[in-house]
Amino acid sequence: MLAKIIALNNEQRFVIALKRMSDPFNLALLSRWEKHFRAILLFRDKYPERWVYSKEIFRRERIGDWVNAQRNAYAKGTLSPRRIELLNAIDFCWSSTEDRWQEMFELFKHYKAEYFTVEIPINKKYKNKNLGIWCAAQRYYRKRGRLSAERQQLLNSVGFIWSKYDGKWKAKYHEVCEYFIIHAGDLPAYSTKLGQWVYNQTRKGRSRTYSADRIELLRKIGII
Repeated sequence: MLAKIIALNNEQRFVIALKRMSDPFNLALLSRWEKHFRAILLFRDKYPERWVYSKEIFRRERIGDWVNAQRNAYAKGTLSPRRIELLNAIDFCWSSTEDRWQEMFELFKHYKAEYFTVEIPINKKYKNKNLGIWCAAQRYYRKRGRLSAERQQLLNSVGFIWSKYDGKWKAKYHEVCEYFIIHAGDLPAYSTKLGQWVYNQTRKGRSRTYSADRIELLRKIGII
């Protein structure tokens, strides 16, 4: 354990010490910047899956405004090297664009959990955010090759619908999954519409005419 601590640089040691600090006297000695920085550390411990929203308030600290101030200072070249090193040590998100995207992605997941659907109309607002327009923008950027593979993977992982056809396909896929559960893994009869759909998916999947994501879904239920 001692060897691991020695191997850390000064910034990493400071981060660890700041997170562990609990004595009121020592906390009172912190500068305003250090208090906000500590709030960010505690926030990231509690919410490791996301970054700070633009107007985030955590433990009575306006950490969202503080994060924006650090970005602005960095862009103007007025942020000290020491503070830059400390922020980099905690993988600080320097891009406000990436920050906003993650915020909307989290809203999308919350909407899905609340309403049990990923079909969001373009004019739909959710928690005062234009979630429908954001979804439409992701489809637009993907169609024109401007959506990163990482973002596409994140959206696919939560069942994002890329087109009306994609939505219908996923609905039928989930219907097949439910059929397998009810009938102990047996395939639906070919004479039924569901059985014909399964047959067509097997054929298309084996011919590699589908996307890698769709082929992976079909493999999960064992029909290719």
